[in-house]
Amino acid sequence: MLKKFLKSVFISLLVLEAMSCGGGGSSDEDDTAYYTVSFFNNGEVYNTQTVKSGTHAQRPDNPEEDEESRFVGWYETP
Repeated sequence: MLKKFLKSVFISLLVLEAMSCGGGGSSDEDDTAYYTVSFFNNGEVYNTQTVKSGTHAQRPDNPEEDEESRFVGWYETP
């Protein structure tokens, strides 16, 4: 009787340990990283996108030009 009890406790602990390590049926999508990509125009946020790791942000439409400035393109650095 004691052996059966100890065996069931041992199996329960193994199951709990496996579940805590991600072996409890979690999908790979739970671990997917997402990033926020912001496009700035004249120091202000022009467009923001949430991008899944391994994919690319979509280039937004170019901002409208005015008499004071001319849009020349998007850059990774200011």
